[in-house]
Amino acid sequence: MRKGKIRAILVIGTVIGAVLLTAHPSAAAVNLALQRSDYPHGTHIVVLPTTNAEADLYFHPVHRSTFEQLHRIDGSGWLQAGLWSFATGKGQQIRHHSVIFAYAINVFHNSAQAEHALDDIKLGPLHRYHVGHQTGRAFRRVTAARSVMFVFVRCGATEVESYYEYGGTAPAAIAKQLRHSFDTQGSHLVHTALALNAARNAPPPTKTPRPTRTPVPTNTATPTLTLTPTVTPTATALPSATATDTPLPTATPTATPTPTATIPPTPTGLVVTATMDQASYAPNDIATVTVQVTNDGVPVTGAEFAANFAYDNGNRLCEGSTLSDGSGSCSTTVADEPNGSVVVVTVAAKAPNDPDQATVTTSFTIAAH
Repeated sequence: MRKGKIRAILVIGTVIGAVLLTAHPSAAAVNLALQRSDYPHGTHIVVLPTTNAEADLYFHPVHRSTFEQLHRIDGSGWLQAGLWSFATGKGQQIRHHSVIFAYAINVFHNSAQAEHALDDIKLGPLHRYHVGHQTGRAFRRVTAARSVMFVFVRCGATEVESYYEYGGTAPAAIAKQLRHSFDTQGSHLVHTALALNAARNAPPPTKTPRPTRTPVPTNTATPTLTLTPTVTPTATALPSATATDTPLPTATPTATPTPTATIPPTPTGLVVTATMDQASYAPNDIATVTVQVTNDGVPVTGAEFAANFAYDNGNRLCEGSTLSDGSGSCSTTVADEPNGSVVVVTVAAKAPNDPDQATVTTSFTIAAH
């Protein structure tokens, strides 16, 4: 792919549970998450923030414009990605290949904006592609170094973008399996996007007025006027009051309370933190990320973690496990990228015998010495 290709992510553990998202105040809740069964067995799946900035991180390289410029509704829609791997070769020649799946359900204000997002794609050549009874556009390139496929389709004011890619060449059976998984995902994504679009356009429910109770008239008694003789009181002289000075009460000063320091609560659940050993590295340096894993504030021994270094020209991974104090580190060689490039490092951790996972990001800058 050309420079600025799609960045990938890495996450360990089980799928984040399906979330019900209301994309518009009048829309019904629609589940926008693909299920685990839509991916190859063993895929690690993560749900991403639905911001325009996050969408740009994964899909802007195939567009001429940013998603903000395309008027994508920030915070609406869905972003999800998954990582799967397969191996080729035997013995000393064995090689592991990472497969990245990612998709975005982008919500716009109207159909014209969604169509403009399709026209903004700079990949080429694109060809017509039928997915989920809808006609979209597809891009596919297979070389000895990398295989990648994108599909773009519009469903009303909603637009779906999805892709998968992997390095090297897959055996025919695995290539067929990946293509089948990708087509299944596309069909389900189109169905989901159509449901979301219909929910957004559905009129708000009409409130049924409650019946008004008619008050029952009651008999009102007519008052009878009774004449009462008027008694003229005799004026009585009031005693003269003697003024007495009443002392005002003396105000008692109130003690000002001393502020009490607030102790932050101990983080609960599985928590991972990550820091780079240096703020910047030169190309071909060894970059090291240090990880700390705790569970309810207690260090976790033997927690597995993986760090994904997302470079513009590819992704580099390192893995490790924590010691008795919950700390660990792993390293990888820094890619040859321009000065000033910011590299995002995503770290994911999983405690032993625990389905929960925790992720965190850190970063460093490319700077030649």
